[in-house]
Amino acid sequence: MATVNSGNDIEVRPSASGRSTYVGASRVRVSDVVRLHQQELSLKEILKALPHLTRNQILSALAYWETNRAAIASEIEEEEALLKTVPTKA
Repeated sequence: MATVNSGNDIEVRPSASGRSTYVGASRVRVSDVVRLHQQELSLKEILKALPHLTRNQILSALAYWETNRAAIASEIEEEEALLKTVPTKA
């Protein structure tokens, strides 16, 4: 597991789609935080949606996204493509 941000707030780990960037040791991906942010949720609302994360972890995820937008956009695209392969119930 590679830590890519100071303070161990951001980690890159293998995933079904290749690799994903996670918030610390949690199961929350940076892309999950970004999607909430893109839905125009405030920091307070994101904290409420992800109560096990700290304010600093959420800010670290958004800061990582700011400097790595292309990589996170690619992760989001890969996640969406993977979801399209999952059969849906009729």
